[in-house]
Amino acid sequence: MPQHDLQDLVKIGFLAFKEFERGYRGGLLVTDNRGKPLEFRCTSPIRPNQVQRILYGRTLIPFLAVRLIGVPLTNSVTEKPTVIVSNHDVFLDLRESIQQPLLVVRRQGDSFGTAGSPQNRPGQDTVLIESQGAKFDPIVVESHWRFPDESKQLRYQLREIFDYMDLLEPFERINKALDEVERQKAVE
Repeated sequence: MPQHDLQDLVKIGFLAFKEFERGYRGGLLVTDNRGKPLEFRCTSPIRPNQVQRILYGRTLIPFLAVRLIGVPLTNSVTEKPTVIVSNHDVFLDLRESIQQPLLVVRRQGDSFGTAGSPQNRPGQDTVLIESQGAKFDPIVVESHWRFPDESKQLRYQLREIFDYMDLLEPFERINKALDEVERQKAVE
């Protein structure tokens, strides 16, 4: 039986959401460590009404992201990711509901700026990751404040993966896939 490098066993779950005219949709793309898709799942449209928007206020988007998008999607995939990565910091609190480490990534110098993002998180640590030969622009990785060591523990694994694939590119694929799903459902 051939020996496998730990990197060969890594499955990354890329988690995102997008707002559409008909509501919000979330998507989870599970890939191997080179970015090859293994599984994709998305939610049905989530349509908060005006009363819910008023009552939830700033907590609406984090609630939708964690309870109605993140938890159902991570529970539904058969290809269980080793780590979940998002480009939306509203997913950070999902970490308290799942077994896998969850990290939020962004380009160095960018901010998240998601409406309804958690503000003033205590002791938030970030880790800078650069790809070998500056193939991709550096990224900043952040973990949930209750799991501050996860970004540090996974930095070397992510760094090796980042040498082969841009860790933000799968979010472009998710957005395009969600656009296509939304377009198809609007035609039906």
